[in-house]
Amino acid sequence: MQKVDVLIVIEHVARELESACLLKVALQQRGYLVAIDGIYPNKEKLPTRYQADYLLIPWAYHDHDMDFWECFYHHSPNIQIINLHHEQYSGNDSHNTTLPQGRSRKIYHLSWGTRFTEGLLTSGVDPSHIIPAGNLRLDFYRPPLTGLSQNRTILAERFELDAKKDWVLFIANAYHLMRPSERDNARRIDQDIDTKSHIAKQNLTQFLTMVRQYLATNQDKIFIYRPHPAYAMRENENSELKKLTRQFPHQFKVIYANTLGDWILASQCCLSFHSTSGIECSLAKIPFYLFRTTPLPDTLDYSFYRHFPNMIRNEEDFTWLMHTGGKPVDPALFAQHYYLQDQPAYELLIHWIETHHNQVHQTVSRKNILPRQLKAYGKDTLRLLAKLPLFKSYFQTKQDGRWTRLLQTHDDLLDPAIVDALCQKIQTII
Repeated sequence: MQKVDVLIVIEHVARELESACLLKVALQQRGYLVAIDGIYPNKEKLPTRYQADYLLIPWAYHDHDMDFWECFYHHSPNIQIINLHHEQYSGNDSHNTTLPQGRSRKIYHLSWGTRFTEGLLTSGVDPSHIIPAGNLRLDFYRPPLTGLSQNRTILAERFELDAKKDWVLFIANAYHLMRPSERDNARRIDQDIDTKSHIAKQNLTQFLTMVRQYLATNQDKIFIYRPHPAYAMRENENSELKKLTRQFPHQFKVIYANTLGDWILASQCCLSFHSTSGIECSLAKIPFYLFRTTPLPDTLDYSFYRHFPNMIRNEEDFTWLMHTGGKPVDPALFAQHYYLQDQPAYELLIHWIETHHNQVHQTVSRKNILPRQLKAYGKDTLRLLAKLPLFKSYFQTKQDGRWTRLLQTHDDLLDPAIVDALCQKIQTII
């Protein structure tokens, strides 16, 4: 078992690895022993792999999630769990489905901004358990960390893109990919999920239609479709996306690899139906537009998008954007939802850890982790079976990522060499 001061667990590599490595390097510079590990392919092994003082996790929404995270108390009864909340806004402001429920309210919570802090308090989180440090990803849009992003030349070479052309980035959300069973589960906390899914599908269809029409007569753009990290693999089965990539192989690309920040900083403009990445684009001074040819009712939208100035409502708006490149929005539009303080979020979070590190914390009773251990052994068995041709072909037919990740070919599997290389690069910057 590995003893560390801080264990950082990540779910989606493209979304979270940069922030995790930044925290690791900065904490190590202050004398902490830090490890980074991943949810996939077998998170059940983590509680028996590490002893830690602090556990930084990607999510914890309710008791079901805590059934897993509390397993760390078995070997680390004094461990302090910090929920980094990599998703903090979902649905509308009055019904945020990412707010903690049940026992998840008892751990510590990182907050991106005033609105989420208010939501945490309303949900019953103790004020002393809220860390108002801000969004870690936004640190990469300010010097010196902007130098960490891969530039257009590198991206163009890796993904066979023409660096001389303008790149238009479409940032996809997850609504259009949710299966009926997933919508059934989501409906328990978001009664409007069916409406959102329907409108998202309509807008995506209309966007792809406009892209096809534009590319039929114009050769000056490359459209990059960025899948949502939670459902990236499902986009591989999207017939409309496949059709576009076959029809315009050099001008329409579906790319999940690399961070969203890399693509934002390399693009002429960005579009999305419903994504919080608008704040990232505004800080990068890259034009961001909501694609809403089918409107989303204000009651279902984020408040910062209800009177958003950059909106694509029809084909005329789309054509105008393609010809002009658009204009950035003021980051002040997001001020209620994001702390835009001078000090980077990672420094504020580390300061909080340092000021709490020597405090005496309440010991939590040990949890029976035998069921998790049995599940871990079961996953290992399935991973061994996945090496056999018959089982491998079966797993490959499954659209559920929990099965395909057993093949250990998924983008969200951590590569220690990549982690080390990224940490070394960050170390030369901060």
